[in-house]
Amino acid sequence: TQLHGIFTCKRFTCAAEQAIASLPHPAVVAKPPPRPQAPLSALAEDADLHLRELAFAARQYAVATAEQPDDYDALYNHGLVLQELSGKLQPASAEQAAMLRQACSRYEAALLLKPSSHAALYNWGVALSDLARSVKPSSPAEAVAALHLASQKYAESLQLHPRNPQALNNWGLVLQELSADARDWAERHALVRSAMDKFRLALRSRPDFDRGCYNLGTVFYTFAMALQSDTGGWPAPVERCVAAAVTGIAVTVHAACFLRNISSMRFACGKNKSVERLCMHVPKRT
Repeated sequence: TQLHGIFTCKRFTCAAEQAIASLPHPAVVAKPPPRPQAPLSALAEDADLHLRELAFAARQYAVATAEQPDDYDALYNHGLVLQELSGKLQPASAEQAAMLRQACSRYEAALLLKPSSHAALYNWGVALSDLARSVKPSSPAEAVAALHLASQKYAESLQLHPRNPQALNNWGLVLQELSADARDWAERHALVRSAMDKFRLALRSRPDFDRGCYNLGTVFYTFAMALQSDTGGWPAPVERCVAAAVTGIAVTVHAACFLRNISSMRFACGKNKSVERLCMHVPKRT
């Protein structure tokens, strides 16, 4: 995943930068035994200057949005800062999940002011995907709900900014992850096919998009492995042959991805036009 419109510290004044830089370094300043701190307070005293700047920015945006709740830019940038800071916290911790939920609330508030912001919708989807990973070990149901909502936000973002390869790729990843928890093979198959369509569209929008190529290979491979391991639902030799064929296609696409070039994928496929069509064709919906 990738944030759209990453916040930069260029907005700070020189005085603010000097104030941030003057914060005490925890490794050299003698302190009493540390007391438990809120995540933002702890990050504000981190040795990394960039983290201290982000923590400072988060506090400034919190003040700005409290004073001017109709400031779209402040709400949107606050969400970006919180989302980036959440990646510095302990993975799957309550603090990380809480910060991601707060980032989601900032994007939601920003969209109430500017419903046409595809960037806010896209980053809301990214934050929800991050939240799903964070809460999955402790709350699988919340993780699934976050993934479904992320799928919705990517779809809404693409309505405003069609053919965005990163949004298509991320949407495909969400659908692929949802397929792992599908109730039955019919649901899993539908989710996997939809994920394949998203990766193909991403490649058609940007043919040199190596991550989309890699993820297309991954979804082929994982689905083939699931087919092969399910001895109850697919016992017939014909289905086993189909699974083996899909595995072969996945290996071909994976090999092409190492070259990071879509033309190399066509070269790896050689004269096998059916493989090339499978990789690049988006079925028409009726």
